[in-house]
Amino acid sequence: MIEVGATYAFRIAPGESAICRALRVHDTGACLVVMAWRGPSKTPFARMARSVRFHRPQLLSEHPGQSEILGYWVELRDPEGMRLFGVVPPTAAERRIARRYEECTPRNRQFLGWGPPSLLIVDARVQWQREHQPEKLAAAFARSQRAIARRAEDAEAAQARRRTRQRTRGPQALAKRRWFASFAPDKRDPCRTVLAAAVAELIAMADRTPARAALALARAMRKLSKLDDRRSFDTVDAEELVEALAEVGDSCGVDEALFDRVVDRERSF
Repeated sequence: MIEVGATYAFRIAPGESAICRALRVHDTGACLVVMAWRGPSKTPFARMARSVRFHRPQLLSEHPGQSEILGYWVELRDPEGMRLFGVVPPTAAERRIARRYEECTPRNRQFLGWGPPSLLIVDARVQWQREHQPEKLAAAFARSQRAIARRAEDAEAAQARRRTRQRTRGPQALAKRRWFASFAPDKRDPCRTVLAAAVAELIAMADRTPARAALALARAMRKLSKLDDRRSFDTVDAEELVEALAEVGDSCGVDEALFDRVVDRERSF
């Protein structure tokens, strides 16, 4: 169990440690605040405790979604990834900081939300890099953005290949598809009936064009929208239904723009 004044150390950079302290403890969690103390990992705890920096909060301005925070509320057990050094009672200044937080209610912009200790460690390490290795942090960010762009390009390419393959095979390849296996029976069976009927109509359609196929899918979407009045599709259900109709559309050359303009406009769920 974490007690007020408990002090934990964690690795902030090669050969260096940072600390965080529990400044407030409630029945459900403890308020861990990162302190500005930095030093060799083998520094004696008594020396750390005498340091002014030991009691100086470190603002974590690199935390995503907020301008700056001091730390997190965590569960009442020794945090993973940290080593308990000992207990040092909070100073008057630390007690003033602790009074800002009562049962995780934000009292100022440095609100500590609930989060795992691992996230606090990540925030502190990023803050250290921002202050000491800005070029390295910028390079890492650039690499991550390039990786995100590559994944997006790969996903688009895979989707294009899938659409080409489906267009070549046509709706006939979907005639035996068992749609919506994750749905409850009262939703699954009527939705399958609608999709099966739409696929059958497209297979039988003479002189099938993307425009005519889109109109057939629009009729199927209207039927699904009527089912929603009785079945109340949730967000996950809705996404799977739209993806299924889009896949059928792909097999008939219905591109995304045509699908959005003709088919999706009939959706009410």
